[in-house]
Order: sequence, then C-alpha cells, then structure tokens
Amino acid sequence: MELVKATAYTAAKWWYEMGINVIPIIPNDKKPAAHIIDSSGNNEWGHLFERRVTTNEIDNWWNNGHNQVFNVGLIHGEVSNNFVSIDIDKDSGIFDLIKRELPHLTAGMIEQSGSGNGYHIPVFLEKLPDFGWDEKQEKPRGNKTWKTDLGNVNIRARYCQTVVPPSIHPSGNKYIFLQKRPVLKLKNINELSIWLDKHIKQTAKVEHKKQNYRYNQIKGSNEKTLLDAIKDEWTSLGVANHFCLNANGYQQEKNGEIRVLGNGGLLINPENQDWYIHEAQEGGGPIELWAYCRFGNIASKSDNFRLILLEMALTANIDVAQYYHRGDELLLPPIEKASFFWESNY
Repeated sequence: MELVKATAYTAAKWWYEMGINVIPIIPNDKKPAAHIIDSSGNNEWGHLFERRVTTNEIDNWWNNGHNQVFNVGLIHGEVSNNFVSIDIDKDSGIFDLIKRELPHLTAGMIEQSGSGNGYHIPVFLEKLPDFGWDEKQEKPRGNKTWKTDLGNVNIRARYCQTVVPPSIHPSGNKYIFLQKRPVLKLKNINELSIWLDKHIKQTAKVEHKKQNYRYNQIKGSNEKTLLDAIKDEWTSLGVANHFCLNANGYQQEKNGEIRVLGNGGLLINPENQDWYIHEAQEGGGPIELWAYCRFGNIASKSDNFRLILLEMALTANIDVAQYYHRGDELLLPPIEKASFFWESNY
C-alpha cells in the first residue's frame, strides 16, 4: 500500500491546524525522517519540542517536489497544546477493557495501527501527567508504559512523537481512523494512570496459589549473596540479548556506548553496564533492565525484586538452593532448575 503525497500533505496541515506540531516520518516507518537525524542516529529535532513548526516547514517536508512521501508524526506536550497519546500495543483485550471500564476515554477520536493490534487514543489535557524526574536528562519523564497480560499501554506525554493516519505502517498497512471524531479534551489523565496501577499492572505479576510446604531454610543464605551471584553473571547487554532486543543489531557510538538498534534509543555503557532508553526515559543496570523488559518499567523492580532475582538466577543456571529465602516456593513453581529447594507435603 502506498501513501499519496497530496494525501499526506493535506493530513499534515489538518493535524497542524488543530494546534499540534507535525514532523515528517520515514516512509513506511516510525522514525523521524533522515534529514532531521544525524548520521549517528542522534536526534536533531529536539527544538520542535520547544517551538511551533511553521507552515513553510510543512510545505518543504511534504510538498516541495521531492520524491519521498513522508509519513506523518505528531509531537506531544506543551508545544502541541498539551497533546497526549494513549498508545495501546500488542492488544489482546486491554483495548476492549478500557472501552468497558473507562468508556469516556473512547468517546473521541480513535486510530488503529497498521499492525492491526495497536490503537491510539489522542487527547488534549489541561494538565500533563507527572511521571517523575529524569535525572540523566534533567527534565520530566516524557512517558510511561504498563505491560499487562492483555496488552501494553503507553501514555506518551512529552519529548516523543506518534505516527498517525494516513501513514503507512512498516507492515505495509495503513494507520486508519476507527472513529474520526474530535480529539478528546480532558483535565488530566490521572484516572487512567490510577486504573492501570490498581487493576492492570497486577496482571504483569506472576499469580501464585498458596500451598502447604515444608520450608527447608538453608542457614547462612541471604538475598545479598544471591544478588552478588547475579551481578557476577549478568551484564546489561546480556539481559538485552536474553529478551531479544538485539534483533536489529548494534551500533558503536563515538563515546564507546553501544546502541541496541530498534529499541527507542537504547544505549548501553559496556564499562559499567549502565543503560538508558531515550524514548522511555528509563535507565539503570542489568536488574533494572530485566524489570523494564519483564514488566514495562523499572518502578516494578521494588514490587517484584525477589522474583526478578530468582528468574535471573535460574536463567543463568545458578543453583538457587544455596540462596533459599523463605517464601521462594510461592514465587516459583517446583521446576528442575530450582534443584527442588522446597519439598511438598504430598
């Protein structure tokens, strides 16, 4: 499927007239166009988070006689009148659940991704959400993701962009409108954030049935020694490879960092194993990256810390029996790699 230049140009102006900053996106892609990104892949369009795009720029990007037909991207945040996108990905029920439990959120415009299992709910807010402070970038965090068993939800509020109709998805299919109604206007998005925290994020945790076990606590074992064992085995690059983030390969940056391509600007420092994802504005070390890949954000580390340690240990073939901690048998089922460090009553 091809995007007609006149259609893309008209759409870009239509979105712009709503008060939203538009940006050209590589044809059949989700990344900003090459002429506004340098040869190393670093963004050169950050100024568009701060100032209004001009009509002359729109004419130059979409209607100046060149052969490329750019997709259309929308920039979020203050510069676009507090435009925010509720981005639903890998949907297997979360979209219908939102429609059922928070129906007012689906009363306005709704877009469907060319993937067929992704949706965008655009909104204008009186007040942008507070996702905390990004110490590395020294600015507010721009977005937040909740990964659930029913699909992923990302609230994209600042310092990012979203591809919109009539653009062409990398699959070759069009982004389309399911409801071409006015963009929803809300005071804030707090209700959705609270709903996701309370009702949805819990589905990302492993659910366990309580069973009667005899606990064989091993004297002298403690969580710190298991943590040390994991630190000896895992690097951030190793975690990225385990979760198949390396599918698009790597790129060596001038400062020695490794860019894991196709992951929102994921950079890994091979010397100290620190990592940072520019799109999600999250970062940390190997354990934080495991939490991010497993649950969608590093904040989940605090609620799932012991589970994460056990998963990392078992994946690295560490015998967790010597690090047994009371209650581990409720986190993981009796599996072979665990060396059966608990015993059932039957």
